[in-house]
Parts: sequence; structure tokens; C-alpha cells
Amino acid sequence: MKILVIQHKMIGDVLASTVICEALKKRHPNSTIDYLVNTNTLPVIKENPFFDNIIEFKQEYRDDKKKFYAFLKSLKKANYDIAIDAYGKLESNLITQFSGAKRRISYHKWYTYFLYSKTIKRVSKPITTASTSIENRLRLVFEEGKIESNIIKPKIFLTEQEKENAKTFLTNHGITFDRPVLMISVLGSEKRKTLPFEYMAEVIDKIVTTCDAQLLFNYIPNQEEDAKKIYNLTQPKTQKHIFFDVFGKSLRDFISLLSHCDALIGNEGGAVNMAKALGTPTFTIFSPWIIKNNWNMFDDDKKYTSVHLSDFLPELFTDKDTKELKKASLNLYTYFKPQLFLNKMEAFLQKNIPETYLKNKNAITSSLSLQREKVTAIIPTFNEEHNIRGVLESVSFADEIMVVDSYSTDKTVEIAREYTDFIVQREFDYPSFQKNWAIPQANNEWIILVDADERVTPSLRDEILEILKNPGVNDTVGYWIKRMNHFMGQRIHYSGWRNDKVIRLFHRDKCRYDKKHVHEEIETDGKLGILKEKFYHNTYVTLDRHFAKLNKYATWQAEDYNDKTGRLTPYHFILKPFWGFFKHYIIQQGFRDGFVGLTIGYIQGYTVFMRYVKLWLLRRNLK
Repeated sequence: MKILVIQHKMIGDVLASTVICEALKKRHPNSTIDYLVNTNTLPVIKENPFFDNIIEFKQEYRDDKKKFYAFLKSLKKANYDIAIDAYGKLESNLITQFSGAKRRISYHKWYTYFLYSKTIKRVSKPITTASTSIENRLRLVFEEGKIESNIIKPKIFLTEQEKENAKTFLTNHGITFDRPVLMISVLGSEKRKTLPFEYMAEVIDKIVTTCDAQLLFNYIPNQEEDAKKIYNLTQPKTQKHIFFDVFGKSLRDFISLLSHCDALIGNEGGAVNMAKALGTPTFTIFSPWIIKNNWNMFDDDKKYTSVHLSDFLPELFTDKDTKELKKASLNLYTYFKPQLFLNKMEAFLQKNIPETYLKNKNAITSSLSLQREKVTAIIPTFNEEHNIRGVLESVSFADEIMVVDSYSTDKTVEIAREYTDFIVQREFDYPSFQKNWAIPQANNEWIILVDADERVTPSLRDEILEILKNPGVNDTVGYWIKRMNHFMGQRIHYSGWRNDKVIRLFHRDKCRYDKKHVHEEIETDGKLGILKEKFYHNTYVTLDRHFAKLNKYATWQAEDYNDKTGRLTPYHFILKPFWGFFKHYIIQQGFRDGFVGLTIGYIQGYTVFMRYVKLWLLRRNLK
């Protein structure tokens, strides 16, 4: 039996589609399998034993129609029995037809399905950790019920000589193997798949402060200028760890060098797929427009970990399809600040530094857990499935995590159980009452209270852990923490939010919230300090949900203001709302935050107006 597998696309796709060839060999061991791929992808499939011949699809076939037709005619002579088209474009449609195969299999598309004897509908949700990219390819070979039991990992095969040559090359360029060697995928295949340069530099700086590693940059010659820009943005002490000129001059050379690396960290793309095919641990940073489920192959949050902006700010992706996300990718990248995921990357490094380097690993861990007071993280929640994972990951350093849930009806509790068993539930009345109910239940004397829309950044975490070595110095019982506020996808620098701070790190037995129904504050029995680092705070999900939240707050504020407000007059309904807008937009320079600042100004005025409308209704026993 002769089988043709067609996948003349990018490196990652060609590598992923080798699972089709392996599956076919498994199912038809006596068959002859030909694999048709682009010329530039040949190095990733060299030495692969799961197909018999490689058919090279040359660039000239795309550039010259006559040469493409001649290629098709030559292909027809092979007399294939089965053709599997894993590409599904016009070129592969024609190749399939000229293959002469009676059994022609591809993915279902309404405008080409009639060209094939069998089409398979892609499934958007994975059933295993293999990702839909692998599972959908295997659907071209196996029936639906057999996918889970026939999962195959893509593999790259190197000769011993290639490995030895690469090791010699690294040694000759000053690389030693008594310290970790990490490959950094500093650039994606295009700008829309590349983390902003300054963010990547911050990632690289963090790697060096986490472990004493030797860093190699993955780039191709025409990317050298951009790679150098990232290098120049890193700290001088970081640059001492970077071997900028040590890189593979060919794709096969790169793969050989990668086989000697302890991990690969960086932008999603072919390099990540090659690392996984070699069994090298990977920490992948996805582009905002790439669907993570399609390509987070075999993620287990141990050896293979990935992050996507939607993991942290899912509200930015509401009701947007892939085309919209692709157009907005550069703008979305601005929100993908490293502070969102550096703690997760640090955990990845600690798990994947080989045993040889455990001294470094222990040093990292001990720096975070030297003798100090234990701390409980308290997180109040109600229907926060879009936020809960991000906030829980940000407080993973805590000795105890308590989720105080108000009987969520979404997946909040289900997700929370992945991180902690300490989940308590109580019917919600007011924020201060909920928090005061939870605080005494903490098993540790020190509390870090974090709302679901907040994140403890890695730098804030480090400062908190340092403070906890001697938290009660000079009778200090609590600490103010400033917040980096974001609204409608933008960092707010003015608009009255510039100096926003909250007491969130405090002693369990000496601090309680006051009885205000909204904008509750902590009352303390002792002194307060202030931390230098800040919370990341994103108070915005969608405009509709934000206004629903404001409406609820206005109701609570009306109750707070009832006793201290006299007779309601036009002053309350006209002048006070206008003052709310004027103060935030003019006096507190909201105009410097652009359109979002204008929106905040209007919302502040509206909130004041609604407060007194609600108070008017309250006094008349109306709703």
C-alpha cells in the first residue's frame, strides 16, 4: 500500500504532522509512506523512521505554474492508494487529486469537501493534554473513539555525531555544562507573534536573577538586528550570561544545540515545537491572537508550561474571533506585561533545573522561605471564573490560601480547588462583613487579602516575603499597598487613581474592616507601614458589568449616606455629580489619561448622581 501525506506548511505544522505518518505506520506496518513538505522544513524531519520517502515541495512550484503542473504530472505516476491532505489549501487540493488515490482524506470545508472521499471535522476542545493540533491530525487516521488511546508525540531524531558536534561547538565557545544552558526564543516568526522587546528583556533579566544560567538566543540572520535590540535592553549583569554570537547557522545545527539545553523559554513557534519534540522542557509565551488550545501540546505545568494573555485578562477576549484578535494583536501585547507571569516562569525554572543544579534551586527556594512569619492569602469571590486562576497563581507563595466564596454559580470553586482545599462559602451581604467573617478563620497570624481582580506581582511578592521576616517591627500591624490601576485595557496614571492604596497585608488579630457598606477601610490597633511595590489591579471586565457593579455600589452608598445626609436638594443631584466629574477630570488631571480618563470622569459623576437617586428611593421605601 502506498500512502501520501501532504503538509507543506510551516516548521511547527510539518513537525506536528509527523504523528500522522507514525500513526499510519502503526496501523499499516507494511505500507510505504511518502511525506510531502516544503524545502525549508526538511531538517526537522531528517532521520525520521516513520516515513519511507520525502517529497520536496520547492518554492519554484509556487512561483511558476508550469513547473507546478509538471510536478503534479510526475506525482500522478506514483499511483498512491491513500492521500491524506493535512494542509487543506488550493495547492494541496490539486496535489491530492493528481495523486490518483482512491481514498482521499482531509479536513471538512464546505467548498472543498466534495474533492475527498472522506472529510473530518476539526474539534475545537482537546480531550487530552496533546492539544487539538495533535488530536485533529490523528483524526485523519483513527476513528473518534480511538484518539485518546493513540496519542503520539512529535519527535525529532538526531545522530550521535550531530549531538557530539554540537557539544564540541558549545564547549569551544565557552559554554560549560556545570551550569544550566537555556535557549531563549527571543523573536517570533513575525511581529504579531513576538512579545514586545522591552517585555522580553524583562523576562530575560528575571531568568538570570532566578538561576545562574548561560543563555543562548534563537534567531535567524535576518533577525539579528532585532535580537541585538533585545540584548541591549537587558541589564548589564544579565548580558554577562548571554552568548549572543553562539547560534546554529542552519536549522539542523540549531536543533543539535537545542538538544543540549536544559530548557527553552520564549515566544510560541517552531522553536518551541522542536524543543518538545526533543523532550526539552519549555516555557511558552503565546501571541494574543493564537488559540492556545491548538498548540499548547502536552502542557502539564511542570515540564511544559505556557501562558496566554487570556489566562490573566480574559475580558479582553470577550466576543472576539481570531481575525479580530489578529488585527488587535499588537495592541493586546501591550497588556501582556511580564509581571503577570514571571512568578509562573520562576516556578517552571525551579521544577526543571536538573538535579546537578539543585544547589542553585535550593538557594532560590530558600531565599523565599527563610525563617519568617507564615501568611494566609484570603480571596473573596463570586462568579470569578475569568479571574480566579490568575489571582490564585499570584498568591501561590502563601503558606495557606483561603477562598471565601459567595456561592458562585460558574466554575469559580471548581478552578479554585486546583489550588487549595481551604474554600469556605457564605451568603454575601456587604464586602466588609464578608471579609471580617473570613479573617478570624485564617490559621496564620498574618493576612494578605487580595480581590479577584488584583494580582500580587513577583516584585511585590518578594517584598512581602522580606517584610514577613520581621513584620511587626515598631509595633506595625499592617501595611498599605499601592495599586497599578487599569481600566478599559489601559493603565491609569491620573483621574484620581494615581495615589490609590489599600491596607492588605495585616495582622489577623489587630485589624478589622469598618462597618461601611462600600469602600470599606481597615481599622487597626497599631501602626501602619507602606510597601514600595504595587498590586496589579484591573477593575474593568466589560462596560455592562462595570455599570452593574456601580449600580450595586450606589445602593450600598445610599445606606451609608442616609444618616449623614440632610434633605435632598438640587445641590445633590446637579452640583455634586458635576463636581465629581470636574474633580477627577480637571483637578486630578484625568484629561491626561485620554478618552479613558474622560470616561472615568463621566462615570464618577454618574456614580454620585445614582447614589442620591438611590438614597431618594430608600427614603421612600422604593426600589
